Amino acid sequence: MTIGEPIPSGSAGRSGSRFFEADIAGFSERTQVMLIDHHMGEEDSPVEAVVSPTRTCVGVVLATGFGLAAAIIGQGEIVDDEVGMLRPPIEDPLTFIERTRLAGRQGDFALQCERFMRQFPHLSGWPPDRCVLRG
Repeated sequence: MTIGEPIPSGSAGRSGSRFFEADIAGFSERTQVMLIDHHMGEEDSPVEAVVSPTRTCVGVVLATGFGLAAAIIGQGEIVDDEVGMLRPPIEDPLTFIERTRLAGRQGDFALQCERFMRQFPHLSGWPPDRCVLRG
């Protein structure tokens, strides 16, 4: 399915939805993605992408990246109500990226994700885990 096409309505006849999972090769983190088409058939009907990450630094960065990509491609906005990385919130995805971009590359991908999350002191070290440890 191409994101952007109308999603058939559910049994109640109101909004349609699709569910996906996104992951990163080599990691156990998953991001659940739900696309919701609220106003089928109307001009400029909004399709909302809701992302729910694994509660680790890698998982939250994966979800944030997916949300930003969906907002940019869909010419929409990023709504960070749950985590609240930026204060005040910034809805423009390109401005969000500009304000949160890390300087330099230090360490592997998981360490970069942790560095990204630690730039927000008001999160008080949340999420506490860098990534899901494999047993």
